[in-house]
Amino acid sequence: MSAKEEIYLPFKAVNVYMQPDYRKSVVEYLLTHIKKLKANDKARLIAAIKKYVKVNGFRNPTLAPLSLKVNAYAQAFEKESSLVRITLELWVLLQKKLRTNVKSFLQTKKWKCLSMDREIIDDEEAFLPKWPKSQTSEKVFKAFKKVFPDFKTNQDDVSLMTIWISGHLPTE
Repeated sequence: MSAKEEIYLPFKAVNVYMQPDYRKSVVEYLLTHIKKLKANDKARLIAAIKKYVKVNGFRNPTLAPLSLKVNAYAQAFEKESSLVRITLELWVLLQKKLRTNVKSFLQTKKWKCLSMDREIIDDEEAFLPKWPKSQTSEKVFKAFKKVFPDFKTNQDDVSLMTIWISGHLPTE
């Protein structure tokens, strides 16, 4: 391997940076806003749920009550890079204002290779392992709130959107 060759991490590696409650909140947000998705995106999500999410007592996991579905989905999310990918893609689509604000913020901070739509061919080669030096989720969030003080969000959402737009996982 050459010195310049970069090592990518799979989509599921994002789980290291997500607390279980936050993971569930992302899943619940996506499931409760599924009707806002375009028909093809909704169909992709339903197909992924049927393929990866197993809810005891339900042959079709999409018919399970929300709380059971969220718990089962969050468990599958930890293991399946394909499910992480579609979840993040669609979560990002639904978070239009956050997406726009985070990208604008990262541009002002001179982050490189920013993209709203990640062009990833392989679910196992999704993220580069390091944010810019000296950046942590907390520092990014504090600086973001200085730029957008009235925007209602939380550190976890800003961090996850930063991961998606930058294509990098935090160093912390």
